[in-house]
Amino acid sequence: MATPKKTTPAKNAAKTDAEKREALRGKIAAGEQRQAQRSFADQAKDAADSALGYVRANPLKAVAAVAVGALVIGALTRPGRRAGVKAGRKAGALATVATDAALAYGLSLLDGASHVADKGQDKLSDLGATVGSKARSWQTAASREGSQLSDYVVEAARRSGKRAGKTIDDLRSRLQH
Repeated sequence: MATPKKTTPAKNAAKTDAEKREALRGKIAAGEQRQAQRSFADQAKDAADSALGYVRANPLKAVAAVAVGALVIGALTRPGRRAGVKAGRKAGALATVATDAALAYGLSLLDGASHVADKGQDKLSDLGATVGSKARSWQTAASREGSQLSDYVVEAARRSGKRAGKTIDDLRSRLQH
């Protein structure tokens, strides 16, 4: 009977790592071969599709990039520099007009706020008059109630005084007899 050869796990792992590397090299070679077989038209179509996908995913970034590119190209050419100078002058005039419009708009907002503040003051004045008249009526009612209470207390004190006087007279007369 022959005994099978014993292999260590490290040798098995080394073989599998080597096999893995070889398989990866084969995949890379196959990919390079496919890439070489592709035509320029296919590559251009793929690039265009990926660019279109990016533009659809990020429209604002794409527009900004095109605008910056156009400005750079325009600044590099002589007619573009002349146009930039003219545009700068016109932009200055446009900025002046825009500033005037913004100031006019701001003043109209301030006028509106002033008008609203005046209305608010009128409403507060009306509210103050209403509260004042209510307060005066409550003051009158409280004064009347206070006067009545005072009269009652005075009358109660007078009656208590009379009773106390009678009780004292009674006690004196009993003590004297």
